[in-house]
Order: sequence, then structure tokens, then C-alpha cells
Amino acid sequence: MDNEEGFWRPVSPAYVEPGAEQLEQLRGEIYSLAWNHAGRISARLAQQPDGTKAPTREALRLTQDYTLSVLRMLREVGPAADALAVEVAGRAGSQGATYVQLGEAWGITRQSARSRWPGVTRVMVPVPEATELLMAGGEVRVSYHPDESGWWWIGTAANRRHEEADETYDTREEALARAGAFLLANQITDTEETK
Repeated sequence: MDNEEGFWRPVSPAYVEPGAEQLEQLRGEIYSLAWNHAGRISARLAQQPDGTKAPTREALRLTQDYTLSVLRMLREVGPAADALAVEVAGRAGSQGATYVQLGEAWGITRQSARSRWPGVTRVMVPVPEATELLMAGGEVRVSYHPDESGWWWIGTAANRRHEEADETYDTREEALARAGAFLLANQITDTEETK
């Protein structure tokens, strides 16, 4: 980016998927971190008399109790990552990321991202106009919900059945298709009209 103004524009895609080498390096760094923190909770090292030389890493690697201390610290990696993810997802949401983008980064769906980090996408975006669909004697309204980064519908069919979408959809077309299916499934047929 040549100028400061250009620096602040979002880059798409936001990241390149990590390769095997990067993932191996990450695992090594996590293991090293757990190893170092295990020294702080190791009963073996706590019982070592003051002034004695600490065992080497190679020697500790051969002891069951120190290996279990490392395992105990590795157990904390998942919850620590989850707590940090809440913070980072909130920051990304305040910078304009949508639930679609948050879900893609975490490897989950938009709906799962919304459930995992509710309310983190608070940036106001222009709302596309709602669409009215009149079909099979009923009508539905399809509209966009920026807080949920998706399209939703509500309507009444010809048989007076009132319904709304259980979830939001990625596109207006998908919401319209689902709403249309609802209207067609609840239309009044000629035999019903003559009764």
C-alpha cells in the first residue's frame, strides 16, 4: 500500500490458508510454551533443593511426572484460544467483519459464528430494500438483517397460515426460494375452494 489512506481499506481475501509448515511451526511453539509453563507447576522441580542444578530438558523429557505436567498445560490451550477468539472476533466485528467472514476464519458456518460470538458485528451497513413476493394467493416480505448478516422472510399463505424463517440465508434469492416454497405448500387448491 502506497499511502496511509490505502492502508486502512480491507484486503480481500483477508488471509492465506496456513500451510503444513506454518501449522507445524505453530504446534512446535505451543508445545514449547506448554513445556516452559510446565516447569512452574511441576512437583518435581518444586521439590528440588535450592542451589542444586536444574535437570536438563532431555532428562526431564524422560520423567513421567514432568511429561504429565506438560500435558496438563496443553489442556489449557483450547480454553485459552477460545477466550482469545472472543476478544479477537469482537475486534474484527467492530472493524466491519461480518458473521460470514468470522465463520470462514474459524472454519464454521455464519450461523455458528453468530451463536459463538453473539452481537460482535455492530457496524451499521446500508440495508438493502425489502422484497415483497405475491404468489399462490399469499404474500411474504423478504428483508436483510445486518446484525445477522443474512436474509429473512415472514408471510401469510393463501390458507391463512402465518410463518417466518427459522434462520437467515446468505442470499436474497435463497430466502425468496424458501418463502416461495412456503407459499406453494400452503396454497388453496380448486377442490378446497369448492368446499
